[in-house]
Amino acid sequence: MHPFLSNLDSLPSEPPRGTHVRAAVLLPLYWDGSEIRLVFIKRPLHMKSHPGQIAFPGGRVDAEDMTAIDTALREAEEEVGIQPEEVEVIGVLNTVTARQQDQWIVPVVGWLESEPVFRPNSWEVDKIHTPPLSHFTDDERWYKRDFAGHDIWYIEMDDDVLWGASAQMLRDMLERL
Repeated sequence: MHPFLSNLDSLPSEPPRGTHVRAAVLLPLYWDGSEIRLVFIKRPLHMKSHPGQIAFPGGRVDAEDMTAIDTALREAEEEVGIQPEEVEVIGVLNTVTARQQDQWIVPVVGWLESEPVFRPNSWEVDKIHTPPLSHFTDDERWYKRDFAGHDIWYIEMDDDVLWGASAQMLRDMLERL
């Protein structure tokens, strides 16, 4: 793992007991030879939930998943082709709720030793974004906006906007660096 991320070593390895986990996402980080990058997906417009939005690879817990980490790794493999054995799991961030208050999502932070070879699932992924982590560390790029009575963080990313639960997860990770 890159030394810049050493503060993440103290992340817990699983969500708090009693958390009603419905989904998990992977926050994949890797070194491209000059800087640390993150992996995001843009969801296709035909998706029932969060169409066209920027998100981390992830999804709902399946019966075969023993842990939230299993879910995040399985979904990252299904959506973008990141192999579970390529991921060094650093730990989990604070659980986040999506629009539905019973939709608890566990963010799993993972380090990839090398730049991934992506194999996107075109049904679940419209586009893969790999922006540098440094894009998100500048507080002046971040904005807050009222959404349904709540202040929601958002940040522009290429021609898209990262906001909502994914932005909340990313900010949680950034605050720990």
